[in-house]
Amino acid sequence: MKTSWLSGLLAIVLVLSSCVEEEPFALRNATPNSTANGQEQPSSCEAACDHVYDECGLLVMQGGATQPKRECVRLCEYEGAFDNKEVCMASAECLEDLDEMIEKCDENEPEPEPDPDPDPDPITGLSQEEHELYVLINDYRVANGLPEIPLSVSLTVVARAHVQDLIDHGSTVLSETCNLHSWSDHGDWTGCCYTSDHAQAQCMWDKPGELTNYPSAGFEISVSGAFSAAGALSSWQGSPGHDDVIMNRGTWEDSTWRAIGVGIEGGYSHVWFGTSNDPDEFPSD
Repeated sequence: MKTSWLSGLLAIVLVLSSCVEEEPFALRNATPNSTANGQEQPSSCEAACDHVYDECGLLVMQGGATQPKRECVRLCEYEGAFDNKEVCMASAECLEDLDEMIEKCDENEPEPEPDPDPDPDPITGLSQEEHELYVLINDYRVANGLPEIPLSVSLTVVARAHVQDLIDHGSTVLSETCNLHSWSDHGDWTGCCYTSDHAQAQCMWDKPGELTNYPSAGFEISVSGAFSAAGALSSWQGSPGHDDVIMNRGTWEDSTWRAIGVGIEGGYSHVWFGTSNDPDEFPSD
């Protein structure tokens, strides 16, 4: 009787050793017949996996650790074996079948897609990022005792046109000499290489009149790089010359901004300011 009992125990040990290649780290302190979430574990690999994770999902094991799908197999092999020796004895077939299932699951799992751009504002046509930039600039002014600047249809057209021009032609327009206020000659406007000495300032001032019905000069601040709306504003706040434009300081102290236009896309951010009211209006809702 004693010999028979020992032989049976040895058989179970051998079965377990052939079934489990390596204990998952989260199961090293597990005990036989342990349960997940207080529920008895199913006695087959397939059922166990259906039980502990959804298709193409991850298994959350003891201690909150997240393990790949393969750990589901090991959980089944390790815990199910104590209830049903046949599970372990068929482990090779079980693993093969589940490997195929996992492979198929991985192949069918779609690649994550980038979040689509939110729909533009139905009234202003601004993207979410453009709207945020407009709001942040006005919040910054109001916090410093200055009035909000009305959003301008015309100056927004200019800002967006400049953004698109540099997206399309920035590689040939911009250089160490020609800065972000430069324009290509590929549009219904006058192209120019805008230099740091502002020798081509007229090129900037004339853009609202060249592209829209705006009746006076426009003044632009620009930045390029992987900036969000908040990042763009922060960059300008850190540049005294740009910050003065936003805050009507220094050269701009006697200017009253009555219109503002914003454009931000593809790593380019342009904001235009004007001293005249915009004769054009956004459509009413």
